[in-house]
Amino acid sequence: EYGGLLKSLSDLKLSYLDLFLIHWPIPFLEGDQLFPQKEDGSYAYSDAHFLETWSAMEELVKEGLVKAIGLSNFNSKQIEEVLKIAKVPVSVLQIECHPYLNQMKLHNYANSKGIVVTAFSPFAAPSRDWAKPGEPNLFEDVTLQEISKKYNKSVPQIILRWLTQRGIAAIPKTVSKERLKSNLDIFSFSLSDEEMNRIFSLEKGFRTATFPSGLAHPNYPFK
Repeated sequence: EYGGLLKSLSDLKLSYLDLFLIHWPIPFLEGDQLFPQKEDGSYAYSDAHFLETWSAMEELVKEGLVKAIGLSNFNSKQIEEVLKIAKVPVSVLQIECHPYLNQMKLHNYANSKGIVVTAFSPFAAPSRDWAKPGEPNLFEDVTLQEISKKYNKSVPQIILRWLTQRGIAAIPKTVSKERLKSNLDIFSFSLSDEEMNRIFSLEKGFRTATFPSGLAHPNYPFK
């Protein structure tokens, strides 16, 4: 019982987690493999429903092993299903969010339910190894470059400021100490309403984390 969480706590040398998320509404087969596969190479899924997983995670909160629980890559209909049975609040919704996928509707929905939104891939994962030729690159966007020059900031800083002003927590990925510092240096300026709206207008519905192998699963969230 609680095997996956206890292993994480052991690996991290912690006695509890501040936040624990259901990463996808699509369940993989239980076991030691991170991405279990069938003999034909396709992913092996469990019959468990995410509502069962949520109820189990609520027990972790009761046991003091986790302080807060949340969801990731769920759509509004799936979140609503969880809210109907939840005894512990849904604290966080982690989703891909950037100027080419601004998630305004889902963000507004989460806000209405008191759920904090966290943006992963806030720069649209420019170094992803599954990128296709011709796909847009936020760092080359003319509007973002223009705004960045006005404030003498980088395009990533403008994106992070845009997210922060929306009340969204951003989790950019970097291994560079200088970029870590730069990503935090976004509180000395504010974007105007016009600039915020100009960035909103860049919306393309461009999603980098599509998980295409899960498309046939009934709980695939991006249909």
